[in-house]
Amino acid sequence: GNKIWSMAEDGNHNMWFGGYGGGLWKFDGSEFSHYTVENGIVNNNVRSLYYSEKWKLLFIGTQFGLTVFDGNNFTNFNKENTTLDYDPYIMGFIEEENVIYIYTFSNDNLAYHPQKKILAPQPDSLGFNKKAFISCFKKSDGTSLLMHRSGLIATNGTDTLLEIRKPTNAPFNKDIGQVFGLTEDRYKNVWLASWEPDPKNPGGLFLFDGEKVIRKNEILGKDPLSGWSVHFDKENNILWFGTLDMGLFMVQETPFEEIPANTYGLADFNISDLAFDKNARLPNGQGNLIILDKKNLIITHSDKSFWKPSNKQLFKAYRKHLHKAGIEDKRAGDLSSFKKVLNFKEMTFQNDSVLWVSSDPAIFKININRQSIECLLRGGYGDGFMLFNSLGQYCSVPYWGPYDIYQNIELNDERINIKNIPVRPKDISNIVLHEDEVWMTSWSGGLYRGKDTLFINYNQSNTPINNALNDLCFDNNGNLVIGANNGEVYICKPQKDSLNVLYTIDSRDGILGNSIIWLKVDRYDHLWIGTNTGLNQLDLKQLYKNDSLQMFNFDEKEAYLAPSGNVSVKDGSGNIWLGTDESLVCMHIGNPIANKSPVKKIRLQNVEINGNHLTENINLLQDLKHDQNYLRFDFDIINFINPKKDHFRYFLEGLDLD
Repeated sequence: GNKIWSMAEDGNHNMWFGGYGGGLWKFDGSEFSHYTVENGIVNNNVRSLYYSEKWKLLFIGTQFGLTVFDGNNFTNFNKENTTLDYDPYIMGFIEEENVIYIYTFSNDNLAYHPQKKILAPQPDSLGFNKKAFISCFKKSDGTSLLMHRSGLIATNGTDTLLEIRKPTNAPFNKDIGQVFGLTEDRYKNVWLASWEPDPKNPGGLFLFDGEKVIRKNEILGKDPLSGWSVHFDKENNILWFGTLDMGLFMVQETPFEEIPANTYGLADFNISDLAFDKNARLPNGQGNLIILDKKNLIITHSDKSFWKPSNKQLFKAYRKHLHKAGIEDKRAGDLSSFKKVLNFKEMTFQNDSVLWVSSDPAIFKININRQSIECLLRGGYGDGFMLFNSLGQYCSVPYWGPYDIYQNIELNDERINIKNIPVRPKDISNIVLHEDEVWMTSWSGGLYRGKDTLFINYNQSNTPINNALNDLCFDNNGNLVIGANNGEVYICKPQKDSLNVLYTIDSRDGILGNSIIWLKVDRYDHLWIGTNTGLNQLDLKQLYKNDSLQMFNFDEKEAYLAPSGNVSVKDGSGNIWLGTDESLVCMHIGNPIANKSPVKKIRLQNVEINGNHLTENINLLQDLKHDQNYLRFDFDIINFINPKKDHFRYFLEGLDLD
């Protein structure tokens, strides 16, 4: 049924679901089993579930009593077989060393003693023993959370640590509602399932981070008003959320966080470049993220505030420059036409606070600290990438065309004549500054390396890399990683005038996609490969240690939201930020999902000997008879998100060579 009231996970990683009127269900990863009063539970209105790891017991709280399941048998407790004169309506459980405290709805609080297997009233001596509360939960740090009809109380059992009535982002400025379900994730956040009959005071899914409560219905893709149960599956990193009005939701824990455009007052994103200032690039640094949208420049601050220069401010600086230079621009001569022509492209820092931005129809110099804007050149110059070389000269690197250098860009000096230099980079797709040198990939010319006006082109020599390159980066060992438009990734050891290509990796090695868009290496030695169709993670430690290619793919099934990623940049904490045609995405590299091994735990489902199901434990090496020589093993893994990606291989030790 749709009314899922409670969820729990047992020691064998089975998922248990309790429903109003429907009884109890168990999901073992492949199929459901159903239990009702006919199978031994006390009542079919299952309100709450709790599994005790210590006692290996599943507690099933119902509207008319308690059932305890030991893995084999159900034992019931109600007024018929206890000293109670009522059938307890059980709302929640809190486990202490040798007792399970049980909270009931408008009745006495109870205590179950596992060693004696008895249920008895509990004197009102604990801080959470109050009939006004409708649910309770004990965190891993020992803090108890008590939920009343319109708020949350955090207590250590004797003192109130915190009390919250309203979430920070609730519509209509209403309270949290009636919370019946609570669960803790791996970050010690507590998720709340809230029910509220009044549509003007909506319930749903909430997150308590230890300081505040935040409504999180947006991660569901829908807006349920009646949240009823919630459970975090730690093995599979999944949040299960049961509702009264929309059924059961499965929310995958993901390292990908999408920041919506309306965060910055925009209707949508079309991001062309991203950058962090010096402070944000320091380890755990707090600085500015600069987002260059096609039509907007946004300077964000660590306190969540931001500055977005208006079109009017930009046009004023542009008109001032034209007037000073004695130039008339009929194409963008008024604010209306300027808005239509304006198209931001790339940006670069000259120093800690001065940012240069290329666009149609001009180049702008932005002082972030002063929030001032200057216009220095009309369009056509710097139509693409920009950088300042070691001599302080401004270098214009067009998408299509040759590399140019200006002696003093602020004086509008003419370009330095570099037409006669032996190698002049052209058609540049990306630039990386590494150890005081400039590395460039080209749409047509391959790989360039140089400093100031002196460059070499590796593709002019006999180098086995493609001429059409899209991105490059360096790993933590100093190796050069190059991404090609044909879907190949090259890991190289650069020499003075040649490349020693250590590995060439493509779709045959597991890369999802046929064109490499961007590359980044994180602090855990994972190479992240963004392609035209998805995201790939390669474990470089395993590759360098034993030539083992361990590739893991992310796509929309794993909540990867940026297949059209245009640009990537790392912050000081090691997180990778992606700008796309539609969104801004932060990949939280510290998240265990971003760093997990792609290998999941194998679950042995069945063993057969000569066609007979094995029902008892035996030693296969010692207890088999001479005629028991046909063995069958059925195994699986739990993958709720994308089971089509599951692949298996086996090795017979002593028989198989590899």
